[in-house]
Order: sequence, then C-alpha cells, then structure tokens
Amino acid sequence: MNEIWKFLSPILKPYKWHYFIMFQIPMVQVAFHVLNSYALKLIVDTSTNVRAVAKWDLICPILIFIGIALLQEIICRAGQWAFNKSQPFIRGEIISKAYDYVQNHSYTFFQNTHSGSITSKIKGIVTGYDDIFEYIWWKITNPFVMCLFGTLSLVFINLQLSILVLMWCIIFFVVGLKMSLKLSVLSTQSNDLKHTALGLIADNITNIFTIFSFAAKRAELKKIKDFTCGEVADLDYQKNLYNFKFSCVQGVLFIGMISTVLGYTAYLRYINYITVGDFAYVVTIVYKIVYDIWALSEQFGSFFDKLGDFKSSFSILQTPQHLIDKKDAKELIS
Repeated sequence: MNEIWKFLSPILKPYKWHYFIMFQIPMVQVAFHVLNSYALKLIVDTSTNVRAVAKWDLICPILIFIGIALLQEIICRAGQWAFNKSQPFIRGEIISKAYDYVQNHSYTFFQNTHSGSITSKIKGIVTGYDDIFEYIWWKITNPFVMCLFGTLSLVFINLQLSILVLMWCIIFFVVGLKMSLKLSVLSTQSNDLKHTALGLIADNITNIFTIFSFAAKRAELKKIKDFTCGEVADLDYQKNLYNFKFSCVQGVLFIGMISTVLGYTAYLRYINYITVGDFAYVVTIVYKIVYDIWALSEQFGSFFDKLGDFKSSFSILQTPQHLIDKKDAKELIS
C-alpha cells in the first residue's frame, strides 16, 4: 500500500480541497436522515399530546425538514462540481504516469511479459482507483457515519438501547472485516490469473496475421481453454464459494440484530419508558442502522475484493525500472 500511496499522492494532492468538499456529501446525507427522524418524533409527540398545541410545536419540525433539505441540496451540488473539476483530470494523470513508468522497463521485461497483460494492468490501475475512491467516498463512509451518529443519537433516548446497538455493530464489523481480508487474498490471486489469461489471448490475436497464418491454431486454443477453464475457473470458484459463506454469516447476524434491538425497543414502549415519538424515532433510526451495518460489512468485503484487483494491477509498477533510452535518442514523432 505504501507504493500505491507514493504513486497516487503527487497526483491527488493538488485536489485536496475538492476531496474535502466531496466528502461532505455522506455527512449531510446522514444528518438529513437523523434530523428528519427527529422532526417526525416531534410531530408524533405533538399529535399524541393531550395539551393544547402551540404554533412552535408545528413550525419547528417543518423548519427542520426544510432546513436540512436545503443544506443537503447545496452540499450535493457543490460536491458534484468538485467531482467534475477533479476526477477526469486525475484519471488522465494516472494513465500517463503509469505508461511513463512502464515504458522505461528493460527489454527483458517486455520479452518475458505478454503485451496484453501490460495493457490490462494499466487499465486495471485506473479502474482500481475509480473503485477504491467510490468505496471510500460513499459506499463505506456513508453507512459507517450513519451507524456511528445514529447509535450516538440513541443515547438521548435510552442508554441501554444504544449500548445494545453498539455491541451488535462491533460484532458485525469484526466478523465482516476478518472474512473480508481472506476474500481479498483470494481475489488478488484470482485476478493475477485473469490478467495472465488476457495476456495470452491478446498475444495470440496479435500473431494471427503472422505466425498463426501458417499454423492450425488448435494447440493455442487448447492451451487457453485449459488455462481459463482449469486453473482460473477453479480459483474463481473458491473465491465465490467463500463469498457465499460470507453472505450466510451476514444473514444470521442481521436476523439476530434486528430481532433483539426491535424487541427491546418494543419492551421499552410497553413499560412506558419511552414516548410514542421516541418509539417512532428509535424504529426508523435502528432500521437504518441495521440496514447500513449489513451494507457496511458487505461493502467492506467488496472493498477488499476491489483492493485485491487494484494491487494485482499495480504490481506492474513495482518492477524496477531500467532506463533504456540512448543518450542521443531521437523523437519518433516530430
């Protein structure tokens, strides 16, 4: 990961404020959900209160709804502007920097490495950056912040309930992280073989009009079929089987969490420890937390899967360079 960060850091640094603006979007999305649920609690408490309703009791929830919706719209549009002003240029810099590094490898490297594999890995570096950025920016940050602030907000309703939710979140996270790390290893191994297979195919296509025009081509087809249907398929099957086991474990944890948390919430309402508005707030927030902790554990699995792909592609930039230009090298294109 240090090599990846050293490669990306000079490219990303000029756009640090663009990233800062973009990362406000998941924050405001969480605030939107929490404050909307709180406004709903105020409305429910007001409608079930036996005393006379004051103007402020109705105006306050409406102002919360309008205010957070307006803030969300402003932040989202600013984040969209920052995305459009940064990401296309960052991708271009990554491609050109990766190509510049690869073109200075030794002649031996190009003789021993399939050209299709080189192209595939350069493409994988750009795709890998897009995937990692998307997961960190949105797919992981949004559910993580929701689980964190949603659980903290429950402290103001009932401390024991917030502790129960926190315990389940920790169990979900620890189990999900442990299984995700193993999934990442399998993914890296699987994608290394896929890059090799694409390299074989690309080289054979390149040679169709030269060497293969005088050959039957059956041996090359058999070699590719044996490799893709054998070693590649077997490792891919192992990865998918482990991913299936991961999903089963998540399902058990999900059912256990939703049952215990909502059951305890119903008990608190039964003994009149919380109001009807509190009950409505807890149900909406807890359901969102349970859904997001499920999504977070899944996204962590997918994140490490994509990270494995990224590492596999990035391996081409970890080969030591050998500057092969002569001192009096000429430009090929004037």
